[in-house]
Amino acid sequence: MSKVVCVLYDDPIDGYPKAYPRDDIPKFDHYPDGQTLLGPDGEVGAQWVRSWFAPGQPFLAYPSTSNLRWLREAGFELEEAHDPAAIAADQACRIADAFGLFGPPERCAERLLQAREEAGIEDVFLFPAHDLARGYDMPVAEVQAFERVIRPRLGG
Repeated sequence: MSKVVCVLYDDPIDGYPKAYPRDDIPKFDHYPDGQTLLGPDGEVGAQWVRSWFAPGQPFLAYPSTSNLRWLREAGFELEEAHDPAAIAADQACRIADAFGLFGPPERCAERLLQAREEAGIEDVFLFPAHDLARGYDMPVAEVQAFERVIRPRLGG
């Protein structure tokens, strides 16, 4: 069972405090079963870019190497047989940003709206990051975030 802590106080007259009581609340990066939370863009995206789907198959080449083709069009030169762990952290963040759908659901919705406006994108294929070793479990938190935040923002 979860516990929720709420701290309420009046708006300060002489400015907001430099620290808040909620600053001491622990931050979690995964559920007890190991499923990851929707996290900050740079961390989650870069981690995905720099990892393997299966031995010898980097995520950027999963489900096919077509990802590498459009990444080349976006200015990222990666070989088919690249070692994802060798991708520099800053480049991994830029690659994740090119994918555009890492991070909180509000950011994902903004990126989808941006893709629609700038490139006329109407259909996208969304899939959760998983790997061969751990298999695939329905990403409950992400599906709920899509239903609650992303879908309404897209007008669906």
